[in-house]
Amino acid sequence: MRVLLCLALLLAVSDSSASTGNDAVPKLKLNGWFPCERSKAPSVIVKLPAAVPAKPGAAFECAEVDVPLCHESVCQSAKTINVFVKRVATDAVRDPLAKRQAMWMLQGGPGLSSHAMEGHMLEFNKTFGGAVDLYTVDHRGTGRSNFLECQAAQAYTPGSHGGVGIALDEVANCVKDILFQIDNHTEAFSVTSAAKDVEYLVKTLNRGNSDVFVYGASYGSYWTERIMHLAPKEVKGYILDGVVDEGSPTFTTWNQNKAFPAARFAKLCEKDSFCSSKLATEIKQYGSVTAAWRAVYDTVDNAKPGANACADVVRQRFQGDAKPSFGLRNFLGEKVTKVGERLVLPAVIHRFHACRVEDVRFLSAYLAREKRATETTMGPSRVFNPVEEQSTFLGMLIRASEMWTVPSPTWADEEKAFGDGLLSTYMTYTYSMYCMLRGNFSDPACAHLVATNPGLNFAQLKSTPFVYTPDRFWRKYAVIPAPASVLVFNGGLDFQTAREWGESEFAHLTGGQKLLVEFENGHHCTGLSATTASDTTKCGHRITASFVRGGGRVDRLRSLEMAAMATQGRRGNARLPPEVNRVLYVRNLPFKVSAEEMYDIFGKYGAIRQIRLGTANDTRGTAFVVYEDIYDAKNAVDHLSGFNVCGRYLIVLYYQASRAHAKKDVARQQQELAELKEKYGVE
Repeated sequence: MRVLLCLALLLAVSDSSASTGNDAVPKLKLNGWFPCERSKAPSVIVKLPAAVPAKPGAAFECAEVDVPLCHESVCQSAKTINVFVKRVATDAVRDPLAKRQAMWMLQGGPGLSSHAMEGHMLEFNKTFGGAVDLYTVDHRGTGRSNFLECQAAQAYTPGSHGGVGIALDEVANCVKDILFQIDNHTEAFSVTSAAKDVEYLVKTLNRGNSDVFVYGASYGSYWTERIMHLAPKEVKGYILDGVVDEGSPTFTTWNQNKAFPAARFAKLCEKDSFCSSKLATEIKQYGSVTAAWRAVYDTVDNAKPGANACADVVRQRFQGDAKPSFGLRNFLGEKVTKVGERLVLPAVIHRFHACRVEDVRFLSAYLAREKRATETTMGPSRVFNPVEEQSTFLGMLIRASEMWTVPSPTWADEEKAFGDGLLSTYMTYTYSMYCMLRGNFSDPACAHLVATNPGLNFAQLKSTPFVYTPDRFWRKYAVIPAPASVLVFNGGLDFQTAREWGESEFAHLTGGQKLLVEFENGHHCTGLSATTASDTTKCGHRITASFVRGGGRVDRLRSLEMAAMATQGRRGNARLPPEVNRVLYVRNLPFKVSAEEMYDIFGKYGAIRQIRLGTANDTRGTAFVVYEDIYDAKNAVDHLSGFNVCGRYLIVLYYQASRAHAKKDVARQQQELAELKEKYGVE
């Protein structure tokens, strides 16, 4: 972990014309606060023993706040909209004379609601001991904050031919519907408008707080950077995590940006003694992990059917893609974004090149675990949930208006970037929606759209543009407002907002104190997550807590404490867990539990190779569960230990062969000794 402490020599300069003014704040119209719980139900419900009482009261409080559709200096309209706000409910005893502090947590996207922030808010509440007020808000146009949908056009209904997703031929009418609702003011849903929402909420809801902090994750960092331009005097600190660089905020370089962490990932494997030993044959043959990786893609595309069993598995799995290697690139490109999943990738390379019978079986199971992650419309069989789903029109409005390269890359440029990458992401739907919202189908970026949709007559398609003109803050770096400071988190293995973006943003920030914290193995939004599969330190949370409790004074962060946290949080290069970790030993099962019931319970966490129930007198109530994937096994251990099955609370452990064999050896020796005593009549 690298920590850079910069005390700027320049005086902070803020754009006073950007603010709505600290004295003239509209009167607050709030519907709330109401007791409420998490937005999303837990995937596994564990019944607590009767002796463990449920915690009284709700975890959160929720409200709606009335805000202008058009903030001052953005547009003109008398309409108002509601934005949804949520805060942690706390009954912590506080010193009435102590400073009150608050932290706002802003979600990424663009297009996502705030529901993913709720778990982090509860975690921070424990870290702060209830001493800091924690808030989040649904970005306008998402979730419960005036979600941009087309009820009159009915494009989101399950019965529409695109299902609850948006088909391309539904876009034009949906745009007309939304424009009618918002008085044709697309700029009312810009990044700046969302930033002004937070500015207003801070001024009205946090009047009693001496220090307010804003934590922006992923696109939320870009949103937070825009708030810095507005410079509300109540905010004493900004935390940027999974950083979008203000100088180049574009989605068109998504696959080019992934090349940087992909190269670092391959090098980490070569430097790690365990990983490099497992790929020693491949490294010797091809010269590097990267070259061995590319050889997998070349073989998949060029091997004749029947000549390579592993290539046949991949070809069958991705037969609908332009090239089998493209499907595999996209599949692995999604897997690498998860800390646990990324450790399997070197094993995929090794098993593909070895291609023994067991390797073919492994690859078949691994690739069949779930439908490949790609950008598509959603099926018609369910009801659309605006809280958990992406707000397509809000997200693409912001992308097409100010998070796109100008002039736009061609579709040929995007295809080349995808094919050049080790770990790529299909951008077909993103480019298609960009073209539909821009309405210029002759744009070279739209060549694929016309070619792959022969049923649409683009010459006659009347598509109303759904974009806005970027404002004066676009592609300008914020000046840190006095007396605020900035904390930046960066992950070396962030495949969504590459480390280079965070370093560029940090380098260009001027005007005040700033601190850069980098985790070599950190992934996306590393300040909120574990850096490796075995990291339980919550290092990022602790650093943020020190920053907030210290009033945003980065010079007060104790260097010794930071060094200690860095040592605990990094833990060296992550290693592949042993294969035996796929095998779980389960105790305290009901004697009458069936294999089918076991599959129902444990199958929720991944593909299962085998379940063996104990049937002997001394093994009844136990079972072995063998998963195809070591990380599915870990997920089962985490969620099912203590799970209530017919009044019995499961004990779920990793199977340790050495201990089991030792117990068997002792039992066998005791049996042999008993037989000898009986044979010779020894008491």
